[in-house]
Amino acid sequence: KPLSSLQGDLVVASYNLLAPCFVRPVDTRTGTVQEFAAFRWCDDAVLDWPTRRNALTQALGQIAQNCERAPDVICLQEVEFEKSGDKRVPPPWLTDALQGYEIVACKTSILERNAKRNARVVSKDVAVATAIAVGRGWRVAWTGEHNGTTEVLVGVEKDGVGAVAVASVHLDAGSEDKRVQLLGATLAAARARLGGGRNLRVIVASSCTHGHASRPPPSQRFWLSFVLLGRGALEQRKQSVGLLEQ
Repeated sequence: KPLSSLQGDLVVASYNLLAPCFVRPVDTRTGTVQEFAAFRWCDDAVLDWPTRRNALTQALGQIAQNCERAPDVICLQEVEFEKSGDKRVPPPWLTDALQGYEIVACKTSILERNAKRNARVVSKDVAVATAIAVGRGWRVAWTGEHNGTTEVLVGVEKDGVGAVAVASVHLDAGSEDKRVQLLGATLAAARARLGGGRNLRVIVASSCTHGHASRPPPSQRFWLSFVLLGRGALEQRKQSVGLLEQ
């Protein structure tokens, strides 16, 4: 849905960047490229990182700087975090594209553990994690206590508008049980922070890959990006919350 047609107090976008370190890497455990990371249906030129980086920079820049109605919150999946001193930070191309937004991720210690795993398995010293970018007058009120590489939960607030919990999650591509477990844990964490009851003001955004890298039929292969509204947000704000699925 075009951003220019979205109205409301809070607009949320979701975007999976596909971390370059996960594109056709040689897995040190097997000495080969794992089938799910082979992307056999894609031409090399499409997966070329400089080409993809330029396209992502342009796309995110257009979304973030949309003059008519840019999103207030952008949920990101598969962000590569680079080493900078004793911290892990988003890459410069991403922060440039999202100027004016605060990018929130999990703790540095968790990112470091993930980077060590990636260095060991795919020979890349980068952490890959979900993140949330908050801007356009909204501010981060709090961050979830159990944020990790596959889920980040934050509370966002703005003068004149009540606080809302927003989560960016990266769902497991191969296990329905793991997807349900992660969503359930995320909603439970939001409820614990916001208080009990059914009137939960939470938005969960994610992407999920379904299918196989050997190029299954189109009917069995798709990228899914969705935004899930909590019951309270859906009932109370269905006229004032705009959603963008990217």
